[in-house]
Amino acid sequence: MKGRSLFLSVGCSGCHQPDGSGLIGPRIANTSLSFPEVLRQVRTPRQNMIPFDPSVLSDQDVLDIYAFLKSLP
Repeated sequence: MKGRSLFLSVGCSGCHQPDGSGLIGPRIANTSLSFPEVLRQVRTPRQNMIPFDPSVLSDQDVLDIYAFLKSLP
């Protein structure tokens, strides 16, 4: 799954764990957030998360990661 690959390669798993269960960052597996909310968080984070510019993660990349997260238990 492309979303899983992106989640691991761009470093999301460093704070959120490979299964999205959270560590430094919050649990995001099977998130209840909508895609627009996730995209806004990725672009302009509210907490200590680093922002991801569209040149690093396109909106489609974020959508693929979102689909991966929604597939997790």
